[in-house]
Amino acid sequence: MIKNFCALCLAIIFFSCGDDETSQRKNKWTEMKDFPGGPRAGMFSFSFNGRGYAGGGNFSDSSPNEIIYRDLWEYTPEKDQWTKKGDLPYAIFATGQAFTIGNKVYLMTFGTAFFEYDPLTDKWTEKAPFPDYRNGQAAFALNGKIYAGLGYNTGNSSSRYNDWWEYNPATDVWNRKSDVPFEGRTGAASWSTATIGYVGFGFAGDVTEKNDSWEYDQATDKWVEKSTEGIPPFSGALKHGFSIDNIPFLTYPVNGALNFLFEYDAQNGKWVPASSLGTEFEHEYTLFTVGKSAYLVGGYSGNGGITFSDQVKRYEY
Repeated sequence: MIKNFCALCLAIIFFSCGDDETSQRKNKWTEMKDFPGGPRAGMFSFSFNGRGYAGGGNFSDSSPNEIIYRDLWEYTPEKDQWTKKGDLPYAIFATGQAFTIGNKVYLMTFGTAFFEYDPLTDKWTEKAPFPDYRNGQAAFALNGKIYAGLGYNTGNSSSRYNDWWEYNPATDVWNRKSDVPFEGRTGAASWSTATIGYVGFGFAGDVTEKNDSWEYDQATDKWVEKSTEGIPPFSGALKHGFSIDNIPFLTYPVNGALNFLFEYDAQNGKWVPASSLGTEFEHEYTLFTVGKSAYLVGGYSGNGGITFSDQVKRYEY
């Protein structure tokens, strides 16, 4: 394992130090100004009209003194500046997932609550709830629809679902789709490009971490397994997916203080290392993309006690 780990590190260094002038890629992380809402983890985020947004989350200096937030902040990349927006209908953390469709944003929360946000009026509206009480679900937006499923019901934490649902903003209706073709799980990574949705990894019912990746065909309502070649099978790693220029990326925290970043090479059907990020706050950070950059916000470290972060880091493609 040590030998393989060293080889992986060397591969990442080699890839990161390559001829980016030739490829016209920056492929680097930069530390930005701290998030003004203070240290926290479990935030949700999204992007709209060239701006990034992040909010919610939780902070605790000692149990049971926990703060759960309901604020929302708008980020202006060219100024590296955050502006306070209107509060959420109620506090949310850990399972919040937000998606931009047209001029509206849709927020899934812990449980069943589902909301629409209008960035132009800074107003929240409650929409049709998700059909089942859920935590740790996977979700993505694709071609004007939202897809969600998996996770577990907190009343039965040993359960793991493999259902799949489609939300149509035009009708405000959830429709059941074909179940995913793999065993139920929670904490799966999920993301989408302009035309394809992806779900993978996460934990199955026996708390075994999975190292698979699946592509969703919206037109046929079918799943196709994709290669995870290049992704190391480190146990306990929490993975986060996003896309830039229709290229999938995956962050892969390992043992604190080191976060690998991989991108998917569709031509060769494998994941290749990109510029890695050194941060000890590897748990429950949030990610949003604006243009050809991804922004990582918040998170916590579980090494030697829980410590929360107000970090903001930018990955430039």
